[in-house]
Amino acid sequence: IDLWTPTRRKTLLDIPGERFDNPVYSATGHVLYSRSTTTPGLWALPFSLDTLEVTGEPFLIVSDATRPAVSDDGTIVYFRGTTSMENRMVWVDRSGKVLDTVGQPQPLLQNPRISPDGKRVAVNAQEPDARNVWIHDIQRGTKMRLTFDQITPSRPIWIHGRDQVAYSTGAGQGGPAWIKNADGSGQAVELPISLPTSCSYDGKFLLYQPEGRNDSDDIGYFPLEGDAEPTLLIDDEKQDRNGVFSPDGTLVAYEYRDAGLEQVFLTTFPEGDGRWQVSVNSGTSPRWSAKGDELFYIEVSTYSLMSASVEREPTLTLGTPQKLFSGLTPGVAMYAGFDVAADAQKFLMVQINDPDTAKRGIAIVENWFEEFREP
Repeated sequence: IDLWTPTRRKTLLDIPGERFDNPVYSATGHVLYSRSTTTPGLWALPFSLDTLEVTGEPFLIVSDATRPAVSDDGTIVYFRGTTSMENRMVWVDRSGKVLDTVGQPQPLLQNPRISPDGKRVAVNAQEPDARNVWIHDIQRGTKMRLTFDQITPSRPIWIHGRDQVAYSTGAGQGGPAWIKNADGSGQAVELPISLPTSCSYDGKFLLYQPEGRNDSDDIGYFPLEGDAEPTLLIDDEKQDRNGVFSPDGTLVAYEYRDAGLEQVFLTTFPEGDGRWQVSVNSGTSPRWSAKGDELFYIEVSTYSLMSASVEREPTLTLGTPQKLFSGLTPGVAMYAGFDVAADAQKFLMVQINDPDTAKRGIAIVENWFEEFREP
């Protein structure tokens, strides 16, 4: 845990191999934080706001809890139960019925992406004590850790025709992008872009989100062949993100956020000279069918998986979005991402695999400062 001031940075607490999260200051004269590797729970570090120095040894205040927030009147709020719950991947049909499990459960498993050959899945997961990219073998039911970075990698994507995976080491915040062989061999190769989101089916282009673009997000593309430079596809004052190529590479589906509302839009590639709204109420995480005749997305307002038909001849025509199922039906975590099978008849989704879910919740404790009052 580090302290930053306008003129310096100093380390307040450093225990090798330990993981700390969510440090907050308490008016009792403590820094509260979550500890997750050994003796997990909420801890307090005695600290002077006047001298900016640690004044005592850290001690446990609440076991099996995370993410504290403290008000000046002595009320504390925190999550009861660890956040490192195990998730598992499941196949779900178009009605929302869970058909089968895939791979092995992992803590905080998210963002599944099916390989082009349909035999493996790349995911993010936090195991054993760090968040990395993992590869699950669908047929064998095994898993393999792919990245060993010190900075949390973003959601992975597959590179078509190369058996490689691209990811960013910025945890979604715009760090450098890398490509690594999916079998774990060789060294990762750094790319001059950040946050890749999709690879064209011919393996020639990556879509990405540029780093440091003020308060807005844009969408760019980067050629994987030749010496061409990264190019912006969408550059406006709004938040445009999570672009995905259509199978024929002529369209890009993406999220467009304006005034806090997210919608799914289409534009042409590489021109970017058209804009068509796909979703109606709200929409995130667009995914194409393998034939390019259907676009799936998550409707945030109803927590549902939606489908909209896409016709290309004689002109681009979008169908009225239809609800396939609610995320509450199969118990899947819609926020954790999904992918579409080759036949578009089932979806790879993330399901919470946690027997202690009932023990979780938000705890609110009033007059919490009394616990620190001198006797």
